Amino acid sequence: RHQVHLLNKRCCQDWFRACCQGQHFTIEMKDALKFDDLILFIELGQPNFGYYFRQLKHNQDPKQKISWDTLFKDKNSKYYLPLYYEKFCKMIKNSTFCDQNNAGTSLIRELSIMTNIGLASQTLNYFEQSTHNVWGKFIHKQDAKRYRLKQSAKSQFDQDLQRELNNSKQKTTNFDQSMSDKFFELLVFDVDQPSVEEMPEELISKIRLFLPFIKTDKALADATKSFKNECLPNFEGDQVGGSRTVKWITSSERDKFFASITPGLITLVSAGLRYTSD
Repeated sequence: RHQVHLLNKRCCQDWFRACCQGQHFTIEMKDALKFDDLILFIELGQPNFGYYFRQLKHNQDPKQKISWDTLFKDKNSKYYLPLYYEKFCKMIKNSTFCDQNNAGTSLIRELSIMTNIGLASQTLNYFEQSTHNVWGKFIHKQDAKRYRLKQSAKSQFDQDLQRELNNSKQKTTNFDQSMSDKFFELLVFDVDQPSVEEMPEELISKIRLFLPFIKTDKALADATKSFKNECLPNFEGDQVGGSRTVKWITSSERDKFFASITPGLITLVSAGLRYTSD
């Protein structure tokens, strides 16, 4: 429930920013596999064009840290990178994320793992802070950080990734140097994010334009249930075969979309305002 709640707030916040700038935004995209929580698409011809993916991983104990072993040896870890690599190898071959007018060049620009815990001190030796962020600013703890892998970590990264893939019982994906290079380049860790974040004031002010009657006494569980039941289906497109296509929300559809998710947003924002007023 807690992870869904964090996703709900991230979802709304990123969606506002994307729509206000004429970009495209969706969530829970089947083709995105392990990076399906939040997807931002910037149209071709625009600065930083392409697909940006975010996967949200909440840890029940915010004091825990992500070690290098967590990334490469603990197969039960939600941060186990060989599994993400396997899914990435399928994503990059998916025509959905390619520029068909440019020899099928990949349009995947970033793979972000966002979590409420940090990197262990020894693990930090493999990473460096990054300031490049097309998603815009978030309201989060002052010590929240964004990291990319150092180039000096590439040899160890390849070695550990290849070992895990070779030892995998499924053997579904082989190690490929070019794929590993690309995965290494695209991977981002957004760490030390809040466990329960306040609703950003920018978001609250925009929602109030549509929902001037917002109350502040709704519980967290109500917000989660209502948002899932009444808002998420609005991201589903047409039925094709046995599944639905993804509905991208654009600036031209903003007002209509907002009206359709009003019931869910009432409880969602109420919970957010409840936290900011405590």
